[in-house]
Amino acid sequence: MDYSVQEIKDWLKRIGKNRKWLAEKCFVAKSTVDCWLAPTRDIPPAKVAYIKKLMEESWSVGSSSPINYDAVITFPVRLTPEEWEMLLPPDIDPKDHVAAEKYVRDLLQSVVDSTPPMPRPKDDE
Repeated sequence: MDYSVQEIKDWLKRIGKNRKWLAEKCFVAKSTVDCWLAPTRDIPPAKVAYIKKLMEESWSVGSSSPINYDAVITFPVRLTPEEWEMLLPPDIDPKDHVAAEKYVRDLLQSVVDSTPPMPRPKDDE
């Protein structure tokens, strides 16, 4: 799915977020987002993929309960190209950032779902 600058602007308005919020999510300055959303500038492909993911996730939840991205925990993971290739199944192109991230998210979620909860320590311990 291709996203126009106007669609991104409309999406931000619909979810009640602004360009500063998007800049924080993309780890760039607000002025950079302002440039991206100008009619003559292009958004870098990796950032487009991330913005698409944010948009698709908010749509998949539905308009009645949008995702609160401020409550989502994020963390960087550094992998060598070889490790990345080993992690992804052969049917996912490592350059398809949206599909690769979805696969990794689903993989992590399956680990969480299959892991029994840790017992809580007793008060006297």
